[in-house]
Amino acid sequence: MTRSRNLPRALLAFVLICSMAFCLLCPAVGAANRDNVQHYDTYMCIGDSIAAGFYVDGNSDIGRKLEIMPNAYHSIVAEATGAKLLQYGWSAFRSVELRYMLEGERHDLDNTWQELFGFLISDEQLKPYRSAYLDAIKKADLITVNLGSNDVLSYSMKKTLNILSSSSDCALAEEVKEIMSKCGDFGTAFVKVLGYAEKAGKLPIVMASLNPTLMKAVSAYKENFTACMRGIYKLNPNATVVVVGVYNPMSNVSLVENGNLKLAALVQPTVDLMNQFLQYGCLYSDWYRFAPVPNVTTWKMSLIGGDFASEVITKVHPTAVGHSYMADQILSVLPEAQQSETTPDTGNCPFADVKPLSWFYEHVKYIWERGVMNGVTNTSFAPDANTTRAQFATVLYRMAGAPQVSAADRASCPFTDLTAGWYQDAVVWAFKNGVINGTSAKTFAPDQNISREQMVTMLWRYDGQKNTDGNLNAFADRGSISAYAVPAVIWAVRNGFVNGMSDGSFLPKGLANRAQLATILHRYIAK
Repeated sequence: MTRSRNLPRALLAFVLICSMAFCLLCPAVGAANRDNVQHYDTYMCIGDSIAAGFYVDGNSDIGRKLEIMPNAYHSIVAEATGAKLLQYGWSAFRSVELRYMLEGERHDLDNTWQELFGFLISDEQLKPYRSAYLDAIKKADLITVNLGSNDVLSYSMKKTLNILSSSSDCALAEEVKEIMSKCGDFGTAFVKVLGYAEKAGKLPIVMASLNPTLMKAVSAYKENFTACMRGIYKLNPNATVVVVGVYNPMSNVSLVENGNLKLAALVQPTVDLMNQFLQYGCLYSDWYRFAPVPNVTTWKMSLIGGDFASEVITKVHPTAVGHSYMADQILSVLPEAQQSETTPDTGNCPFADVKPLSWFYEHVKYIWERGVMNGVTNTSFAPDANTTRAQFATVLYRMAGAPQVSAADRASCPFTDLTAGWYQDAVVWAFKNGVINGTSAKTFAPDQNISREQMVTMLWRYDGQKNTDGNLNAFADRGSISAYAVPAVIWAVRNGFVNGMSDGSFLPKGLANRAQLATILHRYIAK
């Protein structure tokens, strides 16, 4: 260790960066992917606006906190692993806020960040979520943690602006104040200040303020992140934890036309330092898995000519392609499924069409073992077959314990098309308890395939029509969701029982097959 401290700093940085680059370029051996990854029951996504899916499809009004974004990496990982998603990505989050959630105390450098985002992450805002946050950590068997950009990069930009606005160089201070007053966010202001400083020959003054601020922020980040890992493992020592690396949000952005300084080059050494700590330097780095994400696709930016169609603070976030890449990087460090399709596990469900490597295997097994769903025969589940209204009513009836249905109840049921005995009591019970309605005053249409919005609505009513605060802005086809189903869809999406489709739609009128139904019921029962 003594010898390494005596190395010139530039040489030591070069060695570290080269070693990291080698590790990042080496292909993983036997890496899991979306088809062969081990399945989990519950997945908790912890992180900042990147983890929240903010701006994933260019809409900056959604994904602010705890909303499930269909194309964000958290949704892709949940789908691939077959897990119920507990989405706890929150815009403006840092290791500071996560540590507060874990310990109930704040360990912040100063009030710089609170001045910016106190309306999102003040103690008063966070406190109501602490209990649910801790419970989610305890119950999750897969956890991803994606924090660091706000702790170090975003904080340092804003802190440096504050310092420069009081600079002894009066011209620089006035210019910084002017830029800050005109820009919509501190990210854009910082970039423009750098551009001005390069043209005015005052870049050394800026760097003299930025560099120590970055190092101070990195030091605080290391301390807080280590405490966060300690807290997570104290609550749940058996969870599979994946720490997601930090990417460079400023790739290939020139400050001025024909300028020598590139933002990527300015940011990259700090990004490398943070990733080196996450992968090797944290006290818990041998406990968790590290997923490097150096090639995240973000939204295009250009300072030249003032071409900022949207502020830096939004454009540094991943696109849908970037999120897909991040999901694949996370999945690649997870274990592969261990069982072959021909080697059933103990207590294997008896269906020949439900293989252990099928994405729905654990879900079907779970609901079959509990008597919630049966096969279409003793050896066939028919996972791709659609679900009828009568079948779903029967499933809910079984979940309720198959309560006794009286002759009076049967006589009062208005439906005249309940022709098969196997579902009659289930439909009568569901109608009496307000779980289902008919397709008309006198018909139930038991053999009609159930749509996704109908299924979600019945489950919501079965659950007691609980609070449905929220919106459906995440879905491109939200306007096609029937009015009666809107509260139910909000409830189901918010609780992670149902995800959107890969194209960002909800597909409310689409049909739900039996494998999808088993998955939703597993997530609901295990909540």
